[in-house]
Amino acid sequence: MRTRARRSAVALLGAGALSLAAACGGSSGGSPSSQGSSAPAGAHMGGTLKLVGVSDIDGTDPAAWYFTTDYEIANLIARQLLTYPRDPSTGKFGTTPVGDAADLPKISSDGKTYTFTIKQGVKWDTTPARQVTAADFARGLARTCNPVKAFGASSYLTSTIVGFKKFCDGELKIGTSAAALKNYINAHLSEVSGIQASGETLTFHLIQPASDFNNILALPFASAVPVEYMKYAPNSAALGQHYISDGPYKVDKYVPGKSWTFSRNPAWERSTDPNRPSYVDNIDITTGLTQQAVQQQIQAGTADMEFDTFPLPSQVPQLNRVHDPNLRIDPTSSNNPYVVFNTVSPNNNGALSKIPVRQALEYAADTAHMLQVCGGPLTNNPIHQVLPADIAGSSPAYNLYPYDPNKAKSMLQAAGATNLTLKVLYANTSTCATSAAQVLQSDFKKVGVHVTLVPAPIADVYGKYLEVQPSVTQKGNWDLAFAGWGADWEGNSARTYFQPLFDGRVFAPSSSNFGDFKDVKVDNLIDQALAAPSVSQATSIWHQADVQVMKDAVWIPFTNPKQANYFNSSKLANFIYFTNYQNGDWTSVYFK
Repeated sequence: MRTRARRSAVALLGAGALSLAAACGGSSGGSPSSQGSSAPAGAHMGGTLKLVGVSDIDGTDPAAWYFTTDYEIANLIARQLLTYPRDPSTGKFGTTPVGDAADLPKISSDGKTYTFTIKQGVKWDTTPARQVTAADFARGLARTCNPVKAFGASSYLTSTIVGFKKFCDGELKIGTSAAALKNYINAHLSEVSGIQASGETLTFHLIQPASDFNNILALPFASAVPVEYMKYAPNSAALGQHYISDGPYKVDKYVPGKSWTFSRNPAWERSTDPNRPSYVDNIDITTGLTQQAVQQQIQAGTADMEFDTFPLPSQVPQLNRVHDPNLRIDPTSSNNPYVVFNTVSPNNNGALSKIPVRQALEYAADTAHMLQVCGGPLTNNPIHQVLPADIAGSSPAYNLYPYDPNKAKSMLQAAGATNLTLKVLYANTSTCATSAAQVLQSDFKKVGVHVTLVPAPIADVYGKYLEVQPSVTQKGNWDLAFAGWGADWEGNSARTYFQPLFDGRVFAPSSSNFGDFKDVKVDNLIDQALAAPSVSQATSIWHQADVQVMKDAVWIPFTNPKQANYFNSSKLANFIYFTNYQNGDWTSVYFK
């Protein structure tokens, strides 16, 4: 999934600086046990959780939810077939999917048929409330291939479900109107033999066994979608004003770029959803603020948690040194940020299409210095390959490009790529990316390469530069870009890097292959790994793919970050961290 950039927090956070005022509110619903849910001792129901932040979500449509803040919004208002359990004893999410809107599936002996039964009582907040059906989940999956803003890893489905690739290929060719999408889905979804929906029974037929299929269906893009959404164009502002919820909260008001207001969904039945305790009554989010304003509001007690911002890397060592109880540092399965090459840039006579040129620039980058300006070892693990250490296929660790400016310079001369001028794109809201881009500019200057920095708001980095059709990428608006990526699940999750980012058969908007990279050797390794009969065999193949991508010099990786979060532990309890959120679960926290 695309991860948030680590952002600047202007005001210094000292020990105990956060405080909660009226936002805590009084208990409006009694203890959790009286609501039919088990809970940690001392947990209370009620109150309004207030969050403040800088940016909004990435997409209004469930089909486009593939960003960390999208995930947390989805967790409030959308149910998936499966989800991940919260463990208050560890303060973390579990790593094995459990039932959500459905129980765990019945799987055929050959591993190619999955049958789900939707729970009775999972309902839409319509008037009157109505049962969520298997057709609602099939409809949600069908929308993921729309040509407006498709799911950024649609190959998870097209390479796995029988007949889904043909369906998606056709959907990508339709117009962008609501009517065009509705007509296409109504006419062709029933032709997908790999998805069969009848009442509350949903059956999938797979092309080959997939040990991670449950993980795929636990992602937010696989949410149920009510038939009413078909009235709106994909990812449209109009859809964002007409959300219908089957989760614990409903959207009362959404002002794009400014605010969200949620209250309890009266159609939600706690007995159907043991994974979201949903202690607070209301959740208010204010976005579009400056970092300084965000921190000032938290310190003044008018806000409770940060929505999409974290402590400044320079602040974390002091907070850690004094053992501030409000600070948590957790691991991630991400490269955030990394540097990606635009392999189809026409700039410099297409120099970046040549592997030796990209390899030379790899040697020119002082990644140790880049890691240091992003906070050093307290909040970063160095990485020189694609897969972080906790993903199967990452070992053994290796480094093909140790910092060597002299070698870089000689390689550029040998390739006839002297006097290069490169445009380096980065999010100017990210302290890490901003500082690392400046380091890269200085490093490249040492080997005779001039860098023009291209700062942009993070929404524009993706929406206007990276997540666009190849024809736009080829205009040369950027040559290298700082981006962020994290595994969609933990452990057996190499697929979640290689299919979205390096499959040369799928490009934007249906993938996150930002630099339009293509290597048939990598494509073949992806196919072999997905077809491997065991996880151990797949792991070996994923490692080969990792090495091949680095030989092709597609990325400059340098940090597998640790995630720092800051919250008021004296007032706010049950902070349960999830790597996909880079934050705590809002449905789990409660006021003491």
